[in-house]
Amino acid sequence: MPRFQLSSFNFQPPPQRRSGGFALLITITLLAFVVLLLVGLAAYTRVETAISGNTQKQAQARQNALLALDVALGQLQLHAGPDQRVTATAEGFNGVAGTRYYTGVWDARTSGAEPLTWLVSGNETDPLTVSPATTFATATAAELVGLKSTLTANNVRAPLVPITTVGVPGLAANAPIGRYAWWVGDQGVKAPVALAGSTDAITYPPFDSPELRDRIRQQISLGAGATDATGAPVFEPRAANNASNAANTTAFNQLAFLNLSTTGTVGLTTLRNRYHDWTPNNFNVLADTSASSIGLRRDLSLAPSLLGPAAQAWLDYPSYMEDPATSATSAFPPLPLVSADSLRRRFVMQPPVSAAAAAQPLIAPVLSYFLLSFNVRTQGGSAATLPLEVRAFWKIGLWNPYTSALVPETSLRLEITDLPTVRVENDSLGGVAASDSLQSVFGAGGPNNAMKILLPWDAVPPSGVTGEDRASWLPGRVYNWRSIEQPTGTPPSDGYPSRFYAKAYTAPGEANGGVIRPLASAPVDGDNEGHIDGDARTLTVKIFAVRPNGDVELATLTSPRFTAFTTNR
Repeated sequence: MPRFQLSSFNFQPPPQRRSGGFALLITITLLAFVVLLLVGLAAYTRVETAISGNTQKQAQARQNALLALDVALGQLQLHAGPDQRVTATAEGFNGVAGTRYYTGVWDARTSGAEPLTWLVSGNETDPLTVSPATTFATATAAELVGLKSTLTANNVRAPLVPITTVGVPGLAANAPIGRYAWWVGDQGVKAPVALAGSTDAITYPPFDSPELRDRIRQQISLGAGATDATGAPVFEPRAANNASNAANTTAFNQLAFLNLSTTGTVGLTTLRNRYHDWTPNNFNVLADTSASSIGLRRDLSLAPSLLGPAAQAWLDYPSYMEDPATSATSAFPPLPLVSADSLRRRFVMQPPVSAAAAAQPLIAPVLSYFLLSFNVRTQGGSAATLPLEVRAFWKIGLWNPYTSALVPETSLRLEITDLPTVRVENDSLGGVAASDSLQSVFGAGGPNNAMKILLPWDAVPPSGVTGEDRASWLPGRVYNWRSIEQPTGTPPSDGYPSRFYAKAYTAPGEANGGVIRPLASAPVDGDNEGHIDGDARTLTVKIFAVRPNGDVELATLTSPRFTAFTTNR
């Protein structure tokens, strides 16, 4: 019989795998992350610290700049604030590269080349410590205007002034904590080259005709134009291609967009070259620079009593200005009428109203050019033995210095007295050939026997001549007169005639031999040597306005003293 034996078995689960290496990896990863976080925090802290330091330095620099601005404004007000102060740049006062654009301040009541101060840093306590002749080391001065503004490095340099501590805890007394530099430029020497036209809006009667609207532009001050070194125009702000741009130009850099007189625009290069010459605008006040020190002026036309009786008569233009609806009815009508609806915004010349007012302002043109020449010769310039004669030539220029047009006079007259006496000797024939006073030869008789020269205002141009404006004595305009040939006759009582609007002694096809008068002389051999003596003399020239109700003296002028002379031939 089979036998069964039961055996016992021990069943155990399989052994488990160890996991300690994974925990180490996690730990290392966490440590690396913490290190990276710490490095990031450290870097972020360094960046924030640097930003904070830069911000602090920027704020300190801005505060230093504001301090410099406050000091500059204070110095400007202190030295240039009074009305009796005038300014100029150092270009004519030993200015060198970097300093020639320093601004000096002078007292108009005193004389002398030395200014009160130069408006630049370093002169705060002693106003003349820094002068235009000062040279600066690189470390002690700052470039305030340079290459980006003027295409010239160190165009304006100013000394650096230290800022020191006063009673700051933790810092030594007077320890430097910063520096500043400043400079005040003179805008008054710059030309305002972007002044828009102000006459286009004047279209109401009587200025509704093109002719009279053109005259408005001739009779008012329009400002400076932009020109190059030769005087050629660069651009015209009132031209059609610039009219709208000029009206909206407020900043210097906007001038670069204005159109040139030729083609293209001004551009930055041209603008940088004119940094110290151009400005879009200038602002000024009517200041009293005299010793009276009465403050800012108002419009002087509102206080004519300050200008004297002559100016009061001049400003009373309704008394002599044409009625716009009628022709001229005043005692001094301008010649000729421009049109039936013309309104004369011009002013009559005014002399002193009395002898006591002679020192008060006149309203009259200025004698800007005066040439009077005499030539002694034998009659007709012949080489034969003939009596002597003398020829006279003159050239006279008168200037309207005012910003308003003057009413042209029918004629002006010059009266010249104290002409010299000439003595002519002939060496070959011997003796004195003539000894005559030129005053007696050319004088027109009367109390002072003056030599009279008429300066007519011939308003109508000669036949065939166009483009000449003779109907107005425009602001700033100089008109010229010259002598006309008059070979015979006696001195006219009203004056020798002159040619108006003439810059040359002769016109095309005209011979001008001058005004010829004989000398009371013995015959002289024109081929022989001789000499002329003239005595020392001071001439007196008077200018008169020739008017229907009586001539009016406008001015009396005295020449320098001419020394005695001898001329040999």
